[in-house]
Amino acid sequence: MIVLTIAELLAARGAGQELAEMDVPMQVAFDLRDLLREIDTRLKSYEDQRRALFERFGQERDTTEAERRASGDLRVREIPTGHQVAFAQQLNELLAVTVEFDRTAVQLPISNGLRIKPRVLLALGPLVQRDGG
Repeated sequence: MIVLTIAELLAARGAGQELAEMDVPMQVAFDLRDLLREIDTRLKSYEDQRRALFERFGQERDTTEAERRASGDLRVREIPTGHQVAFAQQLNELLAVTVEFDRTAVQLPISNGLRIKPRVLLALGPLVQRDGG
């Protein structure tokens, strides 16, 4: 059983997506695909709750010309100063929720020259292990 917080899971998703861009052995590719799908499934509830917090505390406004050029969005939602503390508290509580994975870690080969940045391994934490072969 692997247990991570939502915050750790968000970091793992980004790191897993970076790892998924690399050339890896076929079995590792399948394992990463399955892991990323499972992470996305687990994060759906978080994303829904995060959006609800923005709906509850945020106020929508038109974007500035610079914001429109940068993002293409016509409207954005901001958290007003008076609501930022409550929003941050509730978001932090949401990020601290733990998620359980009933799975084994993805085995990453160490003998085929695969080069992975340490920050990727740190973010993936217990979701990956080195394959001794």
